[in-house]
Amino acid sequence: MEFARGEAGVVRREATFEALRLSALAQAKQGNLSLSAQLAGNAIDAKYSAKEAELKAKRQNLLSVYDSLTSAEKKRADLALLQLNSEDAFVKQKKADETNILNIANNTIDELRKAGVAVSNVDLQKLQQAGSVAEAQRIQSELLAKAPIKSTGDIGDFQRFFPNVDITTP
Repeated sequence: MEFARGEAGVVRREATFEALRLSALAQAKQGNLSLSAQLAGNAIDAKYSAKEAELKAKRQNLLSVYDSLTSAEKKRADLALLQLNSEDAFVKQKKADETNILNIANNTIDELRKAGVAVSNVDLQKLQQAGSVAEAQRIQSELLAKAPIKSTGDIGDFQRFFPNVDITTP
């Protein structure tokens, strides 16, 4: 019965993460970037909270009995603590990467929305689910390439008043 409860918890956490991720996407598309960023942060926290709690509990358990261990047991405990530190660093890096990816997604949505470019949910999900920050940046550049470049200054003013005039021909 314990296994079923543990599996149910995993499924609930994954569903919570997915719901928050999709909510963040929806809020970003509507222009609510601060709420989107908050939901994205909550999604990442929900995804990694169980692993962080597990690592913290293991570390506290080792440290609470460390003084009563023999020297051989202390050596094993030291190795276990090094392993926990490594796992903890990995989780922190994954959280940072996912936060950066979701921030890239939000910034991309905002830039495209400001440029008046409609982006499909498929493109945005591909961006949010990028495996690395570099991949997210590559997808971002592909999506931003769809945005028209707006002229500024005198040329921009002229084009607003005379939108049908082609100023590129001599």
